[in-house]
Amino acid sequence: MKGEQSYFDKIGWSTNTGGRVLGEETKPTQPEEVEHQCSMCGSMNRIPRPKSDKYKVRCALSECQHEDSVGI
Repeated sequence: MKGEQSYFDKIGWSTNTGGRVLGEETKPTQPEEVEHQCSMCGSMNRIPRPKSDKYKVRCALSECQHEDSVGI
């Protein structure tokens, strides 16, 4: 037996509030690691994403070990 259909059933809408709201966009995720190029030797270093705008990066190349200051 089929019960009575409500207005929402006829047009396909749901009264369930657990879904995603239209217009609500998900934020893109940022990579956990970034690449930094040493200003002295030019080698590319993969470092964890810094938490602030100002940070220092030491070159991973054993012969170089130059320290770059970013945002300072």
